[in-house]
Amino acid sequence: MNKKKSGQEKSLTDHGWETLREACYLENRGYLLEAVREAILQKHDRPLSKKQCATLTHDALAEIAFSLIIETNTMTPDYYHCIDKKGYYTIDLFAAIE
Repeated sequence: MNKKKSGQEKSLTDHGWETLREACYLENRGYLLEAVREAILQKHDRPLSKKQCATLTHDALAEIAFSLIIETNTMTPDYYHCIDKKGYYTIDLFAAIE
């Protein structure tokens, strides 16, 4: 993930990406569900149905959120990685380190 901040390129190492994936798994299911629903709404202009949401496990939501982070490729100035394009839902890379 490369984003300019203060004139410098910021990118993650392979270890950083794995840590970010772990941080997605540490997030609770409800937050991940809302984040994924928002990202899909922004992307496709329609939300997931309640039936679709009910079938998604925590692990599936964590992987979807991680994939969306890679796709969105956006980081806030304080290094939170955005799940959705507007940045309403983020994952803290350092949550998995603490």
